[in-house]
Amino acid sequence: MVHPSLISDCDYINFLVAAQCDVSCVKAAECFSGNGFVITHDTFNRFLTRQSLPPETLWTEVEPFVEKHNGWFVLDDTVIDKVHSKKIALTYFQWSGATCKAVLRIAERHAFLSA
Repeated sequence: MVHPSLISDCDYINFLVAAQCDVSCVKAAECFSGNGFVITHDTFNRFLTRQSLPPETLWTEVEPFVEKHNGWFVLDDTVIDKVHSKKIALTYFQWSGATCKAVLRIAERHAFLSA
């Protein structure tokens, strides 16, 4: 029996936009839990396993805020490994598929608007 998801595409997109550095199922669960309402990291993991989030989903959410005829709007999300750094602000541990272990990383999110 498949239960309806407690999380929607829009919920997850809002989390990604608002997250400062720790983008993980655990952090998402912490952000959405509160006032007696609990969502586990497993819930987010199952959601991401089942759900495909194509770029069109994000575009649907942000399109009303973009003036398409007056310039360019570019979003960039980059994660840089900082394996030799111990005391850099905003670093966090995240799983690396390349090394098959958790590594110290820093996330950069850039938004550019050219009018």
